[in-house]
Amino acid sequence: YFVQLGVSYVVIERSYADSFLYNQFLKTGDEKYIQGDVEWSEDMREALRKVYLINQSLTEERKIRFIGIDAPNYAGSIIKTLGHLFYDKNPTADIRPFVDSINALNKFPIYHFWKEIKIYNETFIGYVNDQYRNHKTSFENVLGKDFYHLKQIAENKASHFRPGERNKDMFTNMVRIYEDIPLKSSLFIFGS
Repeated sequence: YFVQLGVSYVVIERSYADSFLYNQFLKTGDEKYIQGDVEWSEDMREALRKVYLINQSLTEERKIRFIGIDAPNYAGSIIKTLGHLFYDKNPTADIRPFVDSINALNKFPIYHFWKEIKIYNETFIGYVNDQYRNHKTSFENVLGKDFYHLKQIAENKASHFRPGERNKDMFTNMVRIYEDIPLKSSLFIFGS
């Protein structure tokens, strides 16, 4: 359906980290990107598999991609995404403790229970944001073009602790992303 409409970007009510993992799966077909997240139903994984197959027949600019603009429901997808971003990087001394903590967290499937501990989730996301603000230049130097993904995670304005502001915050996230990469063809989906 998206292909017939000429849609290549689907803006979804999920976090940017979730959409990063969806897109890694769509690029590689590697199931590790869509496994282990308790919130991703088998129906969602099956839909992503179908999009992956469709994308195989499309040119790069026509391939379907997802962009998440919502608050993260829990830190698991952020940890998984950051682990991927820093996988083969050599961090500078000022960000090494942060990268080491992300790598340590990625070795254990403990992110499954963080969904239930919202306050810890917000604290972890605050930690990521603080590290981003305090070491922005180092992150940019170490990550290169992948810095964009850290930026989207850290500058996400949406929060489940501000429910009255969430839709406005998601719109702000969408505008920020659009300013960074003007979307030629998009489908904006708000709501569950």
